[in-house]
Amino acid sequence: MTTPRKLPRARPGMGSLIGAGQEHRGDRLSHGWNHFSFVVAGQHEGSRRHGQDPQSVGHKEPAACGVQRQVKRLLRVSKICVPRINGPIISGIGLLASKQRDGVMSHRARVSFLLAALLLARTAHAQPANRVTILYDSFGKNPALTMDWGFAALVEYRGTRILFDTGNNAKIFEHNVKALGVDLRNIDFAVISHRHADHTSGIPYLLAVNPRAKIYVPDELWGLFAHGPKNDFYRKDPSLPSEMRYYGGHPPENLEGGTPWPGANFIPVSQKTEVAPGIFILPDVSTTPGTLELRELSLALKSPEGIILIAGCSHPGVEHILQEATAIDSHITILFGGLHQIQTPDPEVERIARVLHDEFKLDRVAPGHCTGEPMFATLRKVFGDHYVYAGLGTVLNIP
Repeated sequence: MTTPRKLPRARPGMGSLIGAGQEHRGDRLSHGWNHFSFVVAGQHEGSRRHGQDPQSVGHKEPAACGVQRQVKRLLRVSKICVPRINGPIISGIGLLASKQRDGVMSHRARVSFLLAALLLARTAHAQPANRVTILYDSFGKNPALTMDWGFAALVEYRGTRILFDTGNNAKIFEHNVKALGVDLRNIDFAVISHRHADHTSGIPYLLAVNPRAKIYVPDELWGLFAHGPKNDFYRKDPSLPSEMRYYGGHPPENLEGGTPWPGANFIPVSQKTEVAPGIFILPDVSTTPGTLELRELSLALKSPEGIILIAGCSHPGVEHILQEATAIDSHITILFGGLHQIQTPDPEVERIARVLHDEFKLDRVAPGHCTGEPMFATLRKVFGDHYVYAGLGTVLNIP
């Protein structure tokens, strides 16, 4: 995995015009950097928004084109890298830069060129970054953040901002969110993977700042998310006197389920649902002793390179979740989140790592939370350079 070099900080009032072409990765075309972006004061879009530089997942910084220095002098910017785009654009840039060098270009032409460059930059800049920011976990490198058992991530994809889980402690969740510069008022919706406290305890902070946020939750009767059954869930006996009958023999059509978060806008998910173009929520059920019948949601993003999959704890089994995701796209490019192998014996850890690599043929893995230290070590050994560190505070670009 190659991380793009950081852009140098520009002087106030100046900017950086950067761009890149496309590159092949195996038989798949990587589109992560095929655009220009204009950066004021050297702040690359996405690089410092959450307090640190992002890692690029599978993308390399392109080489500068031959006209780079000429255009840099023309626009007086701190850094420029011209993409591998169509010939007329590069020829035009080269011609304008050449005229500037020879003293032929008029002031009006220089202004027109600058405005054209800015317009191109604005057009590309309107495309938000695709990335995952780890908001909550129990390992990491950022001393400004608080580690704790649990998981939460901000997923940004094609202009949609998704909060996935909320961690184990509302105060810690609030601290980390603020320290990373994330504004939960601007999310499009949240997904709570399952009812365990280490994924739900930050909900009070979410509701404090965004009380009407849509929150997709497992469709679970009498769970934590205010979902009660219809009144036909029990058999009735009209021969009993009213004082022995539920609700005096006149129950409501739908029984209200209790919740620690009354008023929350919970939306139960019982089947694969495309909640936005290319963004799917996948429900599943655990068959593992200890979490038997626990319902869990995973998030799948359909990208040009395959499925980007985010799991909370993988209680239904990571292999089963991956199999469900392949119904959307047969290829899974990267897996984030908890794989729930914290007490798994070494032979099974090795088997699962090999299944992910050899059978599902994941391009990359970015495990976290309850994956387990032995599984971290084994996945890093099996995937090598395609193992992606995803500790607390990490910002990872996705295709």
